[in-house]
Amino acid sequence: MTDHNHNGARAGGVDADEGQFVSEGGDVQLQMKQAGRRMQPAAERSTLRGNDAGAVNAVQVTMERSGAEHIDAQRVTLDHSGAKSLSTQTAELTDSGTVKLSADTATLTRSSVILAQTKELRLESSKVLIAQSGRTAVAGDGRIGLLQTGLVEATGDVNGLVLITGSVKAGGDVNVTFDAVSAGILGAAIAVVLFLLRRMFGR
Repeated sequence: MTDHNHNGARAGGVDADEGQFVSEGGDVQLQMKQAGRRMQPAAERSTLRGNDAGAVNAVQVTMERSGAEHIDAQRVTLDHSGAKSLSTQTAELTDSGTVKLSADTATLTRSSVILAQTKELRLESSKVLIAQSGRTAVAGDGRIGLLQTGLVEATGDVNGLVLITGSVKAGGDVNVTFDAVSAGILGAAIAVVLFLLRRMFGR
């Protein structure tokens, strides 16, 4: 993919993997190095289609049928894609997956996450193994292994192993294998799992 400006020249574009990875410098921020007075453009948007990448760092990242080791951005959109770890303010995953997700707001549509840490989590026919969120909304069929949240709002069915929450507003069925008492018995084991996952993937 090649980006052109109005006069046909490339503007702040960086291509790799046969032109499929693009970093676009729309409103380019310039970083000045005192030594040598060299000016370097900072990538604003990165788009990856049909290829894999290592670490991706940009203001906005869009991936389609691609993969990455780590993504660090203000906004991330994944479509039929995957990443080992994802750190962002806003994440939108559609038919995608990640091992670890850290975000202020995350929306998962037919997607799966192993470990999610968010302020607000929205699930639509998606699966999460372990989730810690301030507020969780579930639509469609949501499957969660362990969910710790302040509020759950469900318009569809919620199926979980352990649910630790302050309030539940459900329009569908909420099926939990272990209640609060049983969850307390499993607390030590869960703490160990969380500790190991954080050590494995970092924060």
